[in-house]
Amino acid sequence: MLNEFVTKSKKESTEWLKARTAYIMGIPPNDRKAKLLTTSLNTFLGNFNGKVLSEKLTPEYQSLIEIEQNKKELEFQNILVSKS
Repeated sequence: MLNEFVTKSKKESTEWLKARTAYIMGIPPNDRKAKLLTTSLNTFLGNFNGKVLSEKLTPEYQSLIEIEQNKKELEFQNILVSKS
């Protein structure tokens, strides 16, 4: 089935591929690898003889940026405290 998909996606337009792509935001923190989401989608798609072929997770960069900024501030404060 994957070979069919790859072959068909090479032949078809981008619109065909977009129609078969799901963009989902807000995966719960306890499902960071999206296994629960994939299982749920496979259960749903199984009713139509479909399945999830792959998933790509993109982290929420805004949260990562804020965490990194807080980390740098704490490191800076630690340097100031250790020098005094």
